[in-house]
Amino acid sequence: QVTQLAAAARLTVGPEQQLSTWLWEVVLQLRLHTSEQPQRVLTAGADTHTTMDKVPNLTNDPSLQHLQRAVKTDMPIAFYIALAMTSVGNDKNEFLSSGLPLLLHLVEGGHIVPTIHVLAKVTPLFLTCQQNLLQEKRFLKIVEKVIQSDHSLTSSELGPNCKLLCSMIQFQVQSGFVSARVSSTTVLEFWVRMLTSLPQWWYNTQVLLVLDSLLQTAFRCKGGEDMTISILYDRYKALLSTKTDPGVLVSLVSWMSSSAGPPTFLDKPTQSGVWVAYQVLQAESMWEEDTQLRKMLESALQQDSSVSVEGAVKNVSSELHLPSAPPLHRLMIYRWAQQALATPLDHALLPLIWQRFFQIYLHRPAADSGMSGRGGVGHRFFQAHSQSSLLKKLKKRLQEAADFHYAASKTPAALQVDGPSEAAAEDQTEEPLVPSSDPAGVHQKLSKLFHSFYLWIDEPRLHDPNLYLPALPQQYDAERLLCLFKNSQDAWLEFVDMDRVERDIAVMATEWVQHRQVKTAGTSKLSPDFSQPATSPMERHLMTSDLTQAPPSAGEQDPPVPEVAPQVLEDTTLLLATVEPHLQHLLHQARIFTEREQRHLMLDNTYLDLIPDHYHNKHVTLNLQIPCHSSFTLSSPTCKGPAQITLQYQEKTLDTAVDGQLKENRLQAEQLVDSAMNPPQQQLCASALFVERLITDLVNHSSSQQQNAGPVTKEVGTSLFYKMVRCVDEDNRHYAPTRQFFSSCIEALGQEFIGKNPDEAGRLLQATLATPALCGLLGPHFSPNQAGVTFINMYADVTHVPDSHGVDLAFMLLTKFDVQMWLESCRPSLTDRSHLVDTIGKALLLCGPQPKADMLMVFEVYQSHLQTMLRYSFPDHFGDVLMVLLQGSDSKQLSPLCWKNTLRTLGCAEELGTSADSVTLSLLTPQQVTETLGWLSSHFMQLRSSSQQLAVNGLYCEMQQYVLHIGQLLGLLFTTLLQAEFTGSVVPSHNFEGEVENLWTLLRTAYEPWLASVDAAKLGNSVPSGVGLCMPWTEKESGLASGVMANFTNCLHLLFSRYKGALPTHSQDVLALTWRYYASSLARSDQPHVLRVYHDSLVTLPWEHFYPDIHAFNLMMKLLEECHPVCQSFLCSVFIRLDCLTLVADYCSHDLPEIVARLHECLLHLLVHFSVQESEAVSGKLQEAEQFAWHYLSAAAYQNTMSWLVDAANPDLVLSQAQGQAPSQPISLMKTAAGFKPETQVQYADVCRKQQLYVHGVVELVCRCVARR
Repeated sequence: QVTQLAAAARLTVGPEQQLSTWLWEVVLQLRLHTSEQPQRVLTAGADTHTTMDKVPNLTNDPSLQHLQRAVKTDMPIAFYIALAMTSVGNDKNEFLSSGLPLLLHLVEGGHIVPTIHVLAKVTPLFLTCQQNLLQEKRFLKIVEKVIQSDHSLTSSELGPNCKLLCSMIQFQVQSGFVSARVSSTTVLEFWVRMLTSLPQWWYNTQVLLVLDSLLQTAFRCKGGEDMTISILYDRYKALLSTKTDPGVLVSLVSWMSSSAGPPTFLDKPTQSGVWVAYQVLQAESMWEEDTQLRKMLESALQQDSSVSVEGAVKNVSSELHLPSAPPLHRLMIYRWAQQALATPLDHALLPLIWQRFFQIYLHRPAADSGMSGRGGVGHRFFQAHSQSSLLKKLKKRLQEAADFHYAASKTPAALQVDGPSEAAAEDQTEEPLVPSSDPAGVHQKLSKLFHSFYLWIDEPRLHDPNLYLPALPQQYDAERLLCLFKNSQDAWLEFVDMDRVERDIAVMATEWVQHRQVKTAGTSKLSPDFSQPATSPMERHLMTSDLTQAPPSAGEQDPPVPEVAPQVLEDTTLLLATVEPHLQHLLHQARIFTEREQRHLMLDNTYLDLIPDHYHNKHVTLNLQIPCHSSFTLSSPTCKGPAQITLQYQEKTLDTAVDGQLKENRLQAEQLVDSAMNPPQQQLCASALFVERLITDLVNHSSSQQQNAGPVTKEVGTSLFYKMVRCVDEDNRHYAPTRQFFSSCIEALGQEFIGKNPDEAGRLLQATLATPALCGLLGPHFSPNQAGVTFINMYADVTHVPDSHGVDLAFMLLTKFDVQMWLESCRPSLTDRSHLVDTIGKALLLCGPQPKADMLMVFEVYQSHLQTMLRYSFPDHFGDVLMVLLQGSDSKQLSPLCWKNTLRTLGCAEELGTSADSVTLSLLTPQQVTETLGWLSSHFMQLRSSSQQLAVNGLYCEMQQYVLHIGQLLGLLFTTLLQAEFTGSVVPSHNFEGEVENLWTLLRTAYEPWLASVDAAKLGNSVPSGVGLCMPWTEKESGLASGVMANFTNCLHLLFSRYKGALPTHSQDVLALTWRYYASSLARSDQPHVLRVYHDSLVTLPWEHFYPDIHAFNLMMKLLEECHPVCQSFLCSVFIRLDCLTLVADYCSHDLPEIVARLHECLLHLLVHFSVQESEAVSGKLQEAEQFAWHYLSAAAYQNTMSWLVDAANPDLVLSQAQGQAPSQPISLMKTAAGFKPETQVQYADVCRKQQLYVHGVVELVCRCVARR
C-alpha cells in the first residue's frame, strides 16, 4: 500500500517512465493502420478484401507471439499496437468482438491520446454502417471517458484532450479522409449522432463544446444544417417521451407538476456554444410549431386584446391538452431574444439569431378566407414590466451591434485573422456555399442590417395590418420585411462571415495534422543511416574502447525502509519499542501541522482585528481668506479686507504603526504558507512505510500460522492495535495524512486480531467508551455476539451510554448486539437469559413513557431485543417479560409501545376486543394460563390497595395509557385458555357445569380489579374513613372503562358460545352466573357513570337464552326494591327478552307448587312494575301473561302487588276504560290474576279473596281519582 506521505516524496520521474514516454511518442508516429499506408495510383480503387488479406491476425499469426503475450499481460502499448496493426482494428466484426475490450482497457488506463488515435483509424470503417457502432454501449463509454478526461466539465474552453478529439473529427470532415469514400456530411452525421447518444450530453460542457465545433462545420456542408437539426429534433422528441431516464427525471417531474414546462437541451443562453444554441433552438422551435402552440397563442392574443400573455398561454395549453402550460420564459420569442443578448457581437451567427427572433416578433397570422389581413402581435409579448425591460435591453444591444460593425468597417485590418495554412487548404475538398467577400464590406452590410433591426424593434407601424411597405424609408429594408411577413424560413446566409468560419475550421483541422507530424531533430544534425543494422554503432564502440577498465565501485547503501526482524513479531515489548519512534515521527508531524494551522488562524484573526485601525479620522482646522471682488460701493465704510473663514473637518489618516503591524503580519503568514508547502522529510515517509510493512508482516505471519497460532501472536497484534488507538488524538485526526494512515492501520489490525477474537469485545467496548470520538474506527471491529455471558454485562454498559456519551454512539453500539445470534450460538442458560431480559427492561425504563425524538432509534432497538427474548424458547421468558411490563407500568416509566409490540408478538389483533388467533400462547398449558390470570388479578388488586388515590378512584387514574393493552392481554389469555379447555364435542357424563363455573370465576377474578366496586374494609387502611364503597373509576375515565368492560363482555360471549348446548336447561350457565354477579356485586354501585358502563356492555349478551331460577327472580325483586333506577331500566331490558311462556310451563311441570307460586308472585310484581314505569316496552309481555297459571298466586302476594299499584300508579289509569279507551294494561293484568277470566270454570282457593282485593283496589283508585279532581 502506498500512502499519501510516500507519494508526496516522489517528485522526480524515473528512467522507466522516461522510457515509456519515449516509446509512446515513437509508436504514435508510426503508420501501422491500413488506412495510413500509401497506395499506388493504379491500385487506389482495389478491393478492400485484397488489402485485408495482408493484415496480420493477432490470434493466428505466429510472428506476433510477443504481442499476444503482451496483450494477455494487459500492457497498454500492446493494446494500441494490436488495434492499429492487426485485424482487430482493421476489420469491423473483429473490432466489435475483440477490439472494443482492448480499447476500453486502454482508455480506462488513462491513455487518452492513443485512444483518440485509434478512434481516428477505426471510425471510418463504420461510416456506411453507423448503427453497428452507435448501438455499442462500450464504444459510447469510451468516447465519454475521452471527453471526461479533462476534468473540466464546467469550463468554457476545450480541454487539451477534447481539443485533440475535436481537431481529429474536423480533419475527417474536412479532408474526406475515409476509406469508404463517403461525403463529409456522412462523417458529420456519424459524429453528431455519436455525441448526442452520450448520456445527459446536454449537461456536459465539454461535449457541448465539441458539438459546437461540429455544428459550425455543418454550415459549409451541403445539407449539413438540415441534417443536424433533424437529429436534434429526434433527440428532443425522445427526451419528451422518455419516462424512465434518470438524467431527465427532475425535468419530467417538474414538467408534469406544471411548474417548469417541457424539458429542454438549453436551460439558459450561452456565450461559448452559440452554434449549438442556434440549432437546438431551431429544433425546439419545430416542437412549438408542431404542437400548434405558437399559432393558437397568436390567434388568442389577436382575438382578445385584454388577455395577458400568461393567461393566453394557459388557455391555449388547456385547449391543446398539453401536459402543462409552459412558463413564459420558455416561449421561443423570449429564448431567441435572450440568446441574441448573450451572443458576442463579433460572432458569425448573430445576424441569423436576430433573424429568427424577428420571424416571430413580426410574424403576421394568416387571415381566414374572405377576411382582411391581420396585423402582428409580437409587441404584445413585451407589454408587462419585466418584458418591457427586456425589450429595452434588445434595443440597446442592437445599437451596440450596429456601432461595433460600423467601427470595424472603418478599421478592418485590426480584425483580420491570418488565412488558412497550406496544409488545411490542401485538405479542403468542398467549396463553401457562399462566396467570400472583403471584411470591410461584410461589416458595412452588418452595420446596416443591425441598424434596420433597431428601427424594426421600435416601430409600432410594423404591427399594423394596413401597413404599406413601399411607403417606409429605405433604412427599414422593406424587401426583408416582406420576407418576414410572408414567413419565409430561408436563412440570410449573405450576412454570415463564411470566410471566418472556414478559417476557424481549417485551423482546427490543421492542429491534427501538426500533431501527427514526425518529430525530427534539428537541421544541423545528420540524419541516421537506417541502411545499417542497429548493432553497428555498438560494435564499433566496443572494438575501439578499452575493455580493461574496472567497473565503478558501488558502496553499500542502507535501505530507506529497514527490514522487520522476525523476532519482533513474537515479542510484544520488543515490537512496541521498535514501532514507538516511527509513530512519534508521524505524531510530531501532525502536531506541527496543527500548530502551524493555529498560528495561521491567529495571524488572520489579528489581521482582521487590525484592519479597522488601519486608518482613522484626524480632526483638522483650516483657515481660508476669501477676497472681495465686487465693484459695488455705497456710503458704507470701505472694505476691511478678505473674509476669514475657518473650516473644521475629519481627514482620513494612515496609522503608520498599524500599517507596519499589518505588513509584518502578512509577511509572517506568507512565510508560514511557504513552510507548509515544503515536502515532508524523507524520514517521515520511511517511518510510515516501516509501520505499514510491520503491520503487513504481522498480519501475514498470523495468517500463515492460523492453525497453530498461539496466544503470543494474538497478544502482539492486539497490543499493537491498542497502541495505534492510543496514538489517535485530536492533532492526529485533524491532519488528513495521519488520519488516513492510522485509520488504515487500525482497520487492518482490527480485522485480523480484534474482530476474530470474541474475548476482545469487552476491552474494545471500554476503549470506545473512553474515546467516543474513535467510534467510527473501533465500531466496525466490535462483535459481542460470540462473547458468552460477557454479552449481558456489555449490554448493561451500553444502556447507560445515551446519558453519558450521546444517543448516536449508543445506537451504533446497540446495532452490533444481535440477540438472536447470541442465543443461537452461545446457548446461554435460563438464568442468564432472564438476566438479559431484566437488563433490557431497565433500559426501556430509562427511555421514559414518551421517548424523545433522538431516543426513538435506541428505543426501537431495545424493543426489538425484548421481543426476540420473548419469542425464543417460548414460554421460558413469558413471565419475565410480563414482569418487566408490569413494573414499568406501575412506575409509569414504560412506553405503551412496549405493551403494543408485546401483544403483537403474542398474536393479538390491533382492535380491542377481537379474538386473535394466538400463535405463541397456544404453547402455554391451561395451568400456566390460569396461574398467569390469577397472578395478574392479584397484582392489580394489590396495586389498587397500595395507595389512597388508587383505592378511592380506581386503577384508571394512574394507568390510563396502559389500560387498553392490559385489557387485550387479559382477553387474549382467557381466549387461549378457552381454546385449550374446549374439545369441540359434547360428552353427557362430563361435568361441563363445573368447568363453566370455574372459567367464569377465573374470568371474574381477572377483571375484578378493573370493573368491580370494592368495600373499603377489603382495601385496608389505604381508604379514608367515611368511605363505604370504592368505585372502580371516575366519570372522566368512563371511556377507558367502556373498553375494558366491552373486552370482558366479549369473553362472556365467547364462553357462552363455547358451551352452548352442552349444559342442561336448569343448570347455572354463563348468563345465570353473570346475572348473579351483577345483582350481588356490580349493581351495588350508586354512581350513574359506573352503572351506565356496566349496562351498555351487558345488554349485548344473549339474554333471550337466559333461564333464571327462583333465586335469580328473588334477585330481580331485590333490585326493584333497593337499587338505583338505572338498574331497574337495565332489569326491564333483560326481562322483556325472557321467554316467559316456556319458563312458566316448565316450572309448572317440574317444580314444587311453592316455587311455582313464588314464580308467579315475582312475575306479577315485575310485570305490573314495568307496565307502570316502561309501559311500551312490556306491552307484549302483558298480553302473554294472561295465559299464565295465576291460580298458583296467593292472596297475600296479590295484595302486596295491588297495594304497590294503588300507591305508585297514576289513578287516572282506572278511567281509561270508562272513557271508551282500551283498558289499562296493569289493571287488566290484575283483573286476570284475580281470576275474573270468563273461561275459567274451576274455582281455586283464594279466588274470592283475590277478587275482593281487586275490587277494593279499583275502588281505591277511583276514590283517589275523584279526590284529585
